[in-house]
Amino acid sequence: MQTVTAGVIVAILAILGIDPLVGVFGSLAEVATVGMVLLILTTSVAVLVYFMRHREQADGRFWQTRLAPALACLGLLASLWLVLTNFTLVTGGSAARSTVLAAIPFAGCSSVPCCGGGTIDVGYRPELRYGIPRPGCSAGPASLKAFW
Repeated sequence: MQTVTAGVIVAILAILGIDPLVGVFGSLAEVATVGMVLLILTTSVAVLVYFMRHREQADGRFWQTRLAPALACLGLLASLWLVLTNFTLVTGGSAARSTVLAAIPFAGCSSVPCCGGGTIDVGYRPELRYGIPRPGCSAGPASLKAFW
C-alpha cells in the first residue's frame, strides 16, 4: 500500500512539473511524518481504551495505564498541529497542494482495509476472527474442535 501511495504521489507531482528533489522528497517526507504521528497517536488512544475496558489488568498502575498514555495523546496532538500548520514550509508549495498532501494519511486511516477490515465486527471474539474455537465454544472448523 505504501509503494502504491508513493507511486501515485510521485506521478501527480511529475505531471504538475514539480522539482524532484525539493518538491517530491519534501512532500513525501511530510506525508510520512503526518502518517507516523497519526500511527503513534492511534496507539496511545488504543492503550487508554484497552485499560479502560480491562480495569482489572491496570492493577493500580495509574502512571502506565492512564496518565502516560493521556499525556502522550496530548503531546502528539500538539505535534500533529505543529506539523500540519507548518506543512507548506517543508513542502515548499502552495497551501492547496499542502492541504491535499496532508490529507493523504487521514484518508488512509479512514479507509476500511487499513483499519483491520472485518476485525472491527469481531474485535473481542477471536473464535470468529481466526476460526479457532475456545473451550466451550462451538464456532470454528470441526478439525480444530478436537484440539481443545
